[in-house]
Amino acid sequence: MPEFEFTNLAIGGVALVWLLPRLVQCFKVWGLQGTKNIYLVTFLLGGGLAGLTGAIALELVPAIAMPWIQVGMYVVAGGVAAVGAIGEYELQKLRR
Repeated sequence: MPEFEFTNLAIGGVALVWLLPRLVQCFKVWGLQGTKNIYLVTFLLGGGLAGLTGAIALELVPAIAMPWIQVGMYVVAGGVAAVGAIGEYELQKLRR
């Protein structure tokens, strides 16, 4: 079983610091209103992805499901990157 490495968590945390404002802005554009709702969606997204990553690292996921989970993670990563790009565009519009 792999050991917990704080370095990996810290690197991912730095990436999330850049990404989260863009995700929040995108959620606002899509009509999600209210600070509590936006915080809840952002928390669930981050927590869910971190939990799934931890389960994979601890080998809690059956080997037969791993290829599908990996494909799903690629899809989610691509979607999050796209949403981040939309949020960045919207943030730039606000700054003008």
